Amino acid sequence: MTLYAGTSTEPASRPDFIAPIYGGMPDREVPANPPPAFLVVAEDDPLLGTASGPIALAWRAKGGSAELHEYSSGGHGFGLLRKGKASDHWPEAFANWLAARGLAGDTCKQ
Repeated sequence: MTLYAGTSTEPASRPDFIAPIYGGMPDREVPANPPPAFLVVAEDDPLLGTASGPIALAWRAKGGSAELHEYSSGGHGFGLLRKGKASDHWPEAFANWLAARGLAGDTCKQ
């Protein structure tokens, strides 16, 4: 699970960034200075709903950067499949987020 990697107690074992897409909060505390996080969830997700909001708040409270995209529709498991819903546009937002942080190669530039 992405959030478990980002909340590792060993800073050297944490990834450079995390992007939990419709992820729930792990059952452990967010450490100080967690890696940057890009969070995506749909409000109409029957399993998680707005679960990413508390993750973003916990991340920021520990000195981390968290960008939250909470789409009004998309359900759970929307992934990359375009369904004419608000969540269809998260891949572009993620590519922009990566590029703005210098984490993306030329393939992500728009």
